[in-house]
Formats: sequence, C-alpha cells, structure tokens
Amino acid sequence: MKEEVVELEAAIVRGRRGAVTEEVSDCFFALAYVARLLNLNPEIALRSANNKSIRRFTKLEKQLQAQGRRLGTATLDEMEAIWKQVK
Repeated sequence: MKEEVVELEAAIVRGRRGAVTEEVSDCFFALAYVARLLNLNPEIALRSANNKSIRRFTKLEKQLQAQGRRLGTATLDEMEAIWKQVK
C-alpha cells in the first residue's frame, strides 16, 4: 500500500492526469487486497464507506438548509467546516 501511495504522489507531482488515474486505481486494488488479507469483504467495506459519506453529506445539506442556504451557495471552506462537524 505504501508503495502505491508513493507512486501516486509522484504522478501528482508530474501532473499527468492519466498517470494519476492509473495510480489511484492501483491504490484501490491494493486496498482491496489488504481487506482480503484481513478477511474482510472489500465490496462490503466500500459500501459501508459510501453509506457513511451519504449520511454525512445529508447532514451537511440539512445544516446548510437550517442556515437558510443551499449547497450551491456554500464555499468549499464552509462545506469543509460543516463536514468536520458532522463527521
């Protein structure tokens, strides 16, 4: 896993989008392999991560609505601050 992250960082520095995409894909594959080594189902782990993100994003949207705002009007910094709160 560490090797894949190092390769990803190098691809990011080089600024080649295709290489970055390839290295991100390699990281996904490596994580799935680690999950299997730990006797975990990587698909279930991914679904769990997706569900967690959906729950948090829903809370983020509700918090913005409570402030009388819409998602499209919030800055990335504002959304990041709310994301940290709902996390």
